[in-house]
Amino acid sequence: MLRIKKISSSTSKSTKLRIKKKAQLEASALLEEAFSKQKSNNNNNPQLNNFISIFETQNKSFNNIPAVVYKNDNIIEKNTEQEILSKNNSSDDDLYDMIESNVKVTFQDLIAGWALKNCVPHLILNELLKILKSNGHPDMCVDSRTLLKTPPLTVSRNISGGQYIHFSLTSEIVRLLIDSQLSNKIPNTLQLMVGIDGLPISRSTQSEIWPILGYFSNIPGKQVFAIGAFHGQSKPKDCNEFLHDFVEEIIPLINVGIVYNNKHVKIVLHGIICDAPAKSFVLNTLGHTGKVSCSKCTIEGIWLSKACFPIIDAPLRTDESFRKYEDSRYHNGPTILVNIPKFSIVESCIIDYMHLICEGVVLKIVNLWITGVNKNPTKLPDNLIQVVNKRLNRLATYIPLEFQRKQTENSRMHPFSQASRWKATESRQFLLYTSVICIKGVVSDDIYNNFIVLCVAMRILLSPSMHKTFNEYANQLLRYFVSTFRTLYGIQHMTYNIHGLIHLAKEALKYDELDQCSAFPFESFMQPLKKDIRSPVKPLQQLARRYMERRNFYDKIALTKHDISDENQLNGDIQLLGKPMFKNGGPLTSITKYPQYKRVKTTNFTIGTNMQDCCVQMDNKDIVIIESIATSIFSDSEVVIVGRKYKTLCNIFDSPCESKFLDMYSVSNLEMLNVWPLSKIEKKMICFRSNLSHSQNTDIVMPLIHHT
Repeated sequence: MLRIKKISSSTSKSTKLRIKKKAQLEASALLEEAFSKQKSNNNNNPQLNNFISIFETQNKSFNNIPAVVYKNDNIIEKNTEQEILSKNNSSDDDLYDMIESNVKVTFQDLIAGWALKNCVPHLILNELLKILKSNGHPDMCVDSRTLLKTPPLTVSRNISGGQYIHFSLTSEIVRLLIDSQLSNKIPNTLQLMVGIDGLPISRSTQSEIWPILGYFSNIPGKQVFAIGAFHGQSKPKDCNEFLHDFVEEIIPLINVGIVYNNKHVKIVLHGIICDAPAKSFVLNTLGHTGKVSCSKCTIEGIWLSKACFPIIDAPLRTDESFRKYEDSRYHNGPTILVNIPKFSIVESCIIDYMHLICEGVVLKIVNLWITGVNKNPTKLPDNLIQVVNKRLNRLATYIPLEFQRKQTENSRMHPFSQASRWKATESRQFLLYTSVICIKGVVSDDIYNNFIVLCVAMRILLSPSMHKTFNEYANQLLRYFVSTFRTLYGIQHMTYNIHGLIHLAKEALKYDELDQCSAFPFESFMQPLKKDIRSPVKPLQQLARRYMERRNFYDKIALTKHDISDENQLNGDIQLLGKPMFKNGGPLTSITKYPQYKRVKTTNFTIGTNMQDCCVQMDNKDIVIIESIATSIFSDSEVVIVGRKYKTLCNIFDSPCESKFLDMYSVSNLEMLNVWPLSKIEKKMICFRSNLSHSQNTDIVMPLIHHT
């Protein structure tokens, strides 16, 4: 699909003509497809040659490393009642998936969806609408504002440093209650998560947007919505003025709740998620570069060209001491957040692992490996940096569809040598999945073991079934990591983010696994906001109108979808993707038959027969490679998987615990074809294959652990 470029006031005439031409070409293609419907009413993936045989040697463990005690036959308690939220998609992605699926929408809806998806300027859309109206569509409107239901008026107010628009939290709650699919599933109490961060509009100006975003953490999907937004040449001058409308609206919602169609719903502010600078701004406290800047404890750092925190233990802050502003060095002034009832500021202003770990600790460590600042002894030579680059490129062949960025030479993901430019998703992928393979034998054993300690702790805290049972063990690992980090890298690198690891395990106790209180849903929502601003004139009003256009369109399509029964929906939680296949769908057995399917989507993941998405763990801990998804001969409504089980499972590492504790294995020896029901699948696994043939070669498998 052609991409439509934004037109600004500085765009040249030739560029405008080129953009219009692209839009017309795409419109023609869309029309041709629509008219044809009206009349009729595997890449060649290379093998991963010479897979790195780095797991045969035993890992050298540190002395006195924390050990976990568990029974091999019952490592994890299965929580069958817990509902794991599905992978977060922006509302736009869900919306256009509806259009491309079997949801019955009008031709005008198709045009509106195409325009919103490609950020088509209203000027170009108006020309298309006129063409359509005069060529077989007399009922088509001729103004894009009518088609997209653009609000005629955008109300903003001036505050210190810029302008602010409030979208309303109450309207989002009512939208949930109106939704026919969720009306019987809305809990009695909605847990609101709020995210606040700054977003620079462009590199050429200092203009910034500061949105206040939200989602309900106990509603599946984590659909993010806007509560308010600020625009100015810097962040808002006064945090209390910026937060005023939000606080004034949420106070009665918490005290009284909301009643709709005789259903009374209570609201709680479950947490506020910010990076360190935004947190200090909304709390009106000392910034993260200060010596007493920790929001969880009263530790006082030392100054070594920057604030460093070599001490692990310090007295914890309390909500009472915060509200009394007892620490004059920490507080810059009062914050309006203390007016919110039933809200503990110290506990509920969350340490977010996306900012702390992915954009903080991981990037810091990797940059210490690849840069030579002050004759850094941990720096890797260039040839070893290239070794890691090559390993990441090879592993990219097997990265499943849940990952937004894959490490290939022609992808958006930056190579290891450019780790300073990594996004949070890239750092997360490296920490949780690829580092265990890529840095083995490249860094020293002590540095490798130190990094694996962090990997193990994060896998525990991100696991829905382990984050509470083994929370104290994860806490010990993080404390151990911080203490050994000081020995390996020096006190001068014990900065704010390293210290924050001490408090991270406690967040998982209050908010369940760390994915339930991360900024990843907000980050995914914020980046497309830039596309809503098409010129430097009144950017806040542009953002508000584009946002409301999408919300209005989503509401319309969502209502249409709820009246449609999906013939590919199985048992409510399993959806068959793609058209049924009656040949070339993979092997069949004596108890399976056509039709076959390429992919199946469950609540938590999507599996398929392709190389990247074909590995699963069954409820009896068997690791299976799926070769086909077929229909059972015993029932046309029963879909099963046909595949091969790995016979041999070994540990990848033994320190700080055996890797099988985390369901991470070195596997080999595929058995004969067998059949399993879909209901027996417990986890999706990532399989880094050493060879695509059924041989004795060793593969590496590990569970998909993140869900946002």
